[in-house]
Amino acid sequence: MNRILIKIYLLFFVFMGYGQKIEKKIIYIKFEKTEKCNELLKFYYQEEKGIVLTFFCSGGNSFLYKSKSDTLPISKIAKYKISTFEEIEILEKQWRKKSKKALIKKYGKLYPPFDKNGIFQTYLIEIISDKQFVIYPVKWRNLEIESDGEEPPKR
Repeated sequence: MNRILIKIYLLFFVFMGYGQKIEKKIIYIKFEKTEKCNELLKFYYQEEKGIVLTFFCSGGNSFLYKSKSDTLPISKIAKYKISTFEEIEILEKQWRKKSKKALIKKYGKLYPPFDKNGIFQTYLIEIISDKQFVIYPVKWRNLEIESDGEEPPKR
């Protein structure tokens, strides 16, 4: 009888652990100039030991790339849903609304704040030629600071 009760308790805790999982949403952003972001910058930043990719636009979004990228034929780009920064803001609000109960259940009423790196698994897509594009797994930079439009530190 004790074995059955122990197994039931173990199963209960395993299922409760899976119920607590808060998943990141995968997003793809195209690294290209647009009307709103008319300048791009890509450079190696020694202090962060990675490549910084920056969009100069109203949001001043900046990303850090440290791991391996993937080069694919341009014919496969249609498989990736490209998101704009406006769509990402909407997705972030939806994630917060959807995950609120799970966050409270896991951490309590005062759960830790989640920034875009906690919400999204982000990839930048850069078209490098008519035949190929590159996907960079990136992390959002400077999330706690609003960009004032100034240039980043010198390389």
